[in-house]
Amino acid sequence: MFDTKKPGCYDKVTRLLLLPRRFCSTFVLIKEKLMILQTASLSRQEQFVVPETPSLEDLERIIDRGQKAFYVVGTALKSIRDARLYQHQQNYPDFDSYCRERWDMSRRKADNFIRASVFIDNLRRNNCSELPSNESQIRPLLSIKSEEEQIEIWLDIIQSAPLGKITAKYVQEKVEQYNRNQKGNRTEKQSQIAPLIQQLEKSLAELDKKVAPLLDSNLSILSAIPTKLATIEYRVTELRNRVAESILADTNNCCPCCETELIQSLPAHCAVEL
Repeated sequence: MFDTKKPGCYDKVTRLLLLPRRFCSTFVLIKEKLMILQTASLSRQEQFVVPETPSLEDLERIIDRGQKAFYVVGTALKSIRDARLYQHQQNYPDFDSYCRERWDMSRRKADNFIRASVFIDNLRRNNCSELPSNESQIRPLLSIKSEEEQIEIWLDIIQSAPLGKITAKYVQEKVEQYNRNQKGNRTEKQSQIAPLIQQLEKSLAELDKKVAPLLDSNLSILSAIPTKLATIEYRVTELRNRVAESILADTNNCCPCCETELIQSLPAHCAVEL
């Protein structure tokens, strides 16, 4: 602590030795605290020291942290988009403008981040044993619209990846294989449906041959209905007139009071006669 080569050093030591005990204990405590602070300061400096020639492991750790940040970015963008925070706090007209002006990011790229984070959440809800480690592993899966099919393909990738190592290239291959299978399934279904469609068209043609004559005869009957209705209406009117004339003829032999009563009840008599 003391440099014995400096003049007056022994005087300082002597004075310290002659101090009362309580002052010596206080001095020791202060010394211990200073040593602790110096140690903590050195440890913090060591944490922030960047080696002049970083190792491969150091650089790969940096890359790994950057690749895993896509989930955090996608989740944040989704929250901003869904709550329209870009309008409430920043006064951007729409989410596209916010991404472009605030982050120099296209809307498509922002949507990819969001869909990637949603995909991770879906895997977690399904208790998936292994999650994607970077955004490049998810990107090929985003071309598939169905979230259920995305999860199904990822589970297949986990089980079938060579040596358990999942690469973006392998994910792309599995997605292409899935698309080929889907196209083949559609072609197979179309080949199965084609004979059924032909049989249905044939049955409809035969039914048309049988129904057409019936429709023609029924149409001729239906077209004659208005004429027949007009004839019936004419005959009903004619019968009513005859009944009325017959009743009026009977009034000639009635007294004036009976004649008035008979004329008032004329509509009822006509209805009864009909």
